[in-house]
Amino acid sequence: MLSRICDLIGFCEDPESLHHFADELISIIQNLCKASIPIKKQGKHRVPWWTTELNCMRKHVNAARRRFQRCKNVVIKEIYRNKYQELKNKYNLKLLDAQINSWKDFLDEINVNNVWKKVYTFGIKQSFQKRVEVSGIALPRGTVTNSLDETIDEVLYNSFPEDCESYDKDCHKQISRDSLFNCTTANDPPLTLHEIDAVVCKLKLKKSPGPDSIPNEVAKKLLQMYPHLLLKVFNSFLRLKIFPRCWKKARIILIPKNNDVRFPRLDNLRCISLLSSLSKCLEKLIVNKVTWNMHKNNYFNSSQFGFMPQKCTEDALMRLFEIILNGKKRKLFTTLVFLDIKGAFDNAW
Repeated sequence: MLSRICDLIGFCEDPESLHHFADELISIIQNLCKASIPIKKQGKHRVPWWTTELNCMRKHVNAARRRFQRCKNVVIKEIYRNKYQELKNKYNLKLLDAQINSWKDFLDEINVNNVWKKVYTFGIKQSFQKRVEVSGIALPRGTVTNSLDETIDEVLYNSFPEDCESYDKDCHKQISRDSLFNCTTANDPPLTLHEIDAVVCKLKLKKSPGPDSIPNEVAKKLLQMYPHLLLKVFNSFLRLKIFPRCWKKARIILIPKNNDVRFPRLDNLRCISLLSSLSKCLEKLIVNKVTWNMHKNNYFNSSQFGFMPQKCTEDALMRLFEIILNGKKRKLFTTLVFLDIKGAFDNAW
């Protein structure tokens, strides 16, 4: 079936048909995943030091306690009580020993590369899993939501505002008008297997999938087994200048910015969008092409350090040091202005 879809997509010239083939491709991959990958059941969070031996010892302690409490004979009850106390002491010592050893193992695993990841996994992440009260969220205009639907609408509108043309500036309107005309410049060369492999290999494992429930591991395996399938799929989308509608859908996870979830405010809630693995691959391929073209034509400002490859905070500090040093040599005053932009990632970038 994948080979048939690959051939149909490769020769497709109709954008609407390509959307349909993208839906069919996702459906086929989903069916293959359901048939070969067991569905992970959502269970309670297990502590890292809990073992099967501790579980058996706890059952024996509970059984000894029930036997001691239910016994009516005074002499035998005292024997059962001593036996229960003995088992309980052994269990407590074993439990404490397991906790201490687990803590030592945790400290041994921490290094400069994973210190924050480990702390987040075993500490902060548990507070994120608290259920957020999704009614009665305080809005910036001073009102409070009264229903679940109203709360969801407000959160989604705040995180994903509509692209309304009435708010566009003149430069935005000009770009929209220019996009209606056919481009006269030559198209970029088609994608290569090397480009796709470089993007797919960077997908992180054991990450939550998007709404199609296809994990990153499947995308890696798909490239390994059917490399020309993804090559034809991605090149067809770029050739017809479309982004599949099914890949624009996201699974939204609501996360509080702090631990106060009893009386949440709209500005203290943020959304995380879980996208399809193939959607992220296509997006990264497009970004790589645009970034390469920007660098090739020197469209980037040399003073931009954020969101730039091979640039970091140290580069910005060195540039600041050069400006201050140059001002001192010329006997000039140097003034620094620091801007803290609210919602900078959503609004400024």
